[in-house]
Amino acid sequence: MIWNFVRSTTTLPLFLLSLIRFDVFIFIGRSSFFKLFDLPILKFAGKKICFIFLGSDLRPIILNGRYFQDGAKLKPLDVVKLTRRQIFEVSWIEKWSDIIIAHPPTAHFLRKPFLPYLYIGYPTYIPSVRSQLNINKCPRILHLPSSPETKGTKEIRAAIEKLKKEGMKFDYIELSGVPQSRVIEELNLCDFVIDQVYSDTPMAAFASEAAAFGKPAVVGGYVELKDLGVPQTMIPPSIYVKPEEIYDGIKSAICNTQMRETIGHAAKSFTLAYWNASATAKRLEQVINGIGTPAAMVNPVNIESISGYGQSLDSLKKRLIILRDRVGFFSLGFKEDSKYLNAIKKLLGDD
Repeated sequence: MIWNFVRSTTTLPLFLLSLIRFDVFIFIGRSSFFKLFDLPILKFAGKKICFIFLGSDLRPIILNGRYFQDGAKLKPLDVVKLTRRQIFEVSWIEKWSDIIIAHPPTAHFLRKPFLPYLYIGYPTYIPSVRSQLNINKCPRILHLPSSPETKGTKEIRAAIEKLKKEGMKFDYIELSGVPQSRVIEELNLCDFVIDQVYSDTPMAAFASEAAAFGKPAVVGGYVELKDLGVPQTMIPPSIYVKPEEIYDGIKSAICNTQMRETIGHAAKSFTLAYWNASATAKRLEQVINGIGTPAAMVNPVNIESISGYGQSLDSLKKRLIILRDRVGFFSLGFKEDSKYLNAIKKLLGDD
């Protein structure tokens, strides 16, 4: 209640002051000063507007396992309602924005060319202390699930138990809800991390933090690297495997010390060179000034990835069948001539 009062009394003065002082406005996700209603005012005032989408703020509801975790059971009409609101807000943002930055595997509802998120990169915390490498008697593994269900922690635990039963020697550390200082401590001590099982990017936030310490990340996901919208040199290094291969990925990281060190070193070098705050800010500045963007733009009509985040393809398939039969695909915002609708039909055997 107090926060809402403070926000309501300070937002207008802040907006008016910003309108006077600044020429460029950068917003994160589907938000602004006044729930997107201020965008026309900014545009008519001659301001340049840039929106950066981080993932779940743009990813279609049905492709987002976050909405179906912990036993949550959205009714088909609830999914339709949430999807239509999302599409409306995204369309409104596109109407008034000069620049859209988004991750291609999440950008199905965009209609105009946009800049792929990996072109800018994820500004990463760079540790001020020298990280330790290979000081453990046996490999030390760190898993830090912010949301165990969507991160695939159940599958990770199963793979860990299987490896233990096979007699493999390693230490497995799983933490949740701990202070950042503890996370940094464990990142410094571990040999590698396991990020998640169902990711549509080879290096999300936690994996990038590990990379800054020179620690490689095992990441599972269905997305093809060619669908990320950037050249190979701009794709961050990780041990990226299919979800059903997460056991093999973990086992390889345990057994192959040289692989761990090679990928860890490559990930750290990449992060230091391209994902430090200064480098990402510089690229964003160039984009805002219109330098080097046309060749890097992604046309949303070419998006065909449907892997999504936080769920298996089997779970996605079951939900899609229910939604197809009860509300139809077009109620979920899928266009008839889109490549991703063809990919969905192929997944369901409807092609």
